[in-house]
Amino acid sequence: MNTTVSSVCCRHAAQAPVWVKTAQNLFQNLEKTLCWSCKAIRVQQQRNQLAKLSIEQLEDIGLSQEQAQIEAKRAFWDLP
Repeated sequence: MNTTVSSVCCRHAAQAPVWVKTAQNLFQNLEKTLCWSCKAIRVQQQRNQLAKLSIEQLEDIGLSQEQAQIEAKRAFWDLP
């Protein structure tokens, strides 16, 4: 977003670049946080599903019950 002095009132023209940069950083950080949160939720859902698989199903995907339990117990912030 490129804001010029003419796009803000004259009284705040000197402060606009700092404020605009701060707002841009805030929205970029918010976007990153939301993307990370969505990924963490998806991974946690997958881990919960993994924990519910039978031994036969785990064998079909090449995992032992122990490996599945270890993965399922990982914290939500511990992303691959």
